[in-house]
Amino acid sequence: MAVFFAGLAEKKKKQEKKNGYEAMGMSLGMCFGAAVGTIFPEYIGVTLSMEMLVGLLVGMCVKKL
Repeated sequence: MAVFFAGLAEKKKKQEKKNGYEAMGMSLGMCFGAAVGTIFPEYIGVTLSMEMLVGLLVGMCVKKL
């Protein structure tokens, strides 16, 4: 059992290393969404969520080296 779970943990660790910049993209998207939201204050909720989604998509496309 220990060997099985150690193998799963190693596989998950390698998979996490291969992931892109999803969290960073979401964070930057929220910053840009807040900046756009200051221009259009009545749509701040829409701008935050849309820019966060765009940031997530961009972060998923960029892979770590």
